[in-house]
Amino acid sequence: MVSAVAGRAAYTEVKAIREGRVNLKDSCGKVEAGEVFLHNLHVSPYSHRGYAEHEPLRRRKLLLNKREIGLVKVTVGVAKGKKTYDKRETIERRRIDRETRAMVKNAPENGPGADGRRPGSSLDRIADALLAGREARAFVDRVVSPSYVEDVSAATVALLRAEPAHGLYHCVGSGHATWLDVAAALAGELGVEPVIRGITLDELELRASRPRFCALSNRKLSAAGVEMPPWRDALARYAAIRLRFGSG
Repeated sequence: MVSAVAGRAAYTEVKAIREGRVNLKDSCGKVEAGEVFLHNLHVSPYSHRGYAEHEPLRRRKLLLNKREIGLVKVTVGVAKGKKTYDKRETIERRRIDRETRAMVKNAPENGPGADGRRPGSSLDRIADALLAGREARAFVDRVVSPSYVEDVSAATVALLRAEPAHGLYHCVGSGHATWLDVAAALAGELGVEPVIRGITLDELELRASRPRFCALSNRKLSAAGVEMPPWRDALARYAAIRLRFGSG
């Protein structure tokens, strides 16, 4: 940072700035012909200007020599603009950070939300039914990779810190199963008698078609040094949290 003096400031400009009638938004210093000029600095008219007047957005020369003393000083920072690639990377990292914080905030281990309800995931609904002694419905023809949000968020942070090669990484639990298998395993972890009815995708009128095999591979994630636990391990930890909070 460097302190500079705005050269030859008009009398009314100095008075207006002392009244706080200055707006630095979008202002910047530019080097022109070996000298530095301040652009887009808006100085509103002085309240008691009389006949004198100044141009609010005029280009103002900055005096960077210590021996040149003035009445109006401004601090200028030297900045280097980001390349397009850097900007895209920063935006993507911010997006991932926002989504990660949202996942952690809504994680089951944080308990019910402010309204006393839990996030309505498929696993939450199955657990609610099992804990309440109701019949739970689960797809027999849809294969998934069950993943615990705590593991997903931890893997995402670890991946960002590792800075691997660019590409698509699936932060999902290891292994896969049908929703019916997941529901049966969840009943065992919850210690309840499984009352589960298997259903197919064809039985439901869905707004959009759903793939039957939607399991994902985390091999690329593992090759980057980030391991995800087996889905049954994640399910056991989820069940422990649900038992602590009850059926919600």
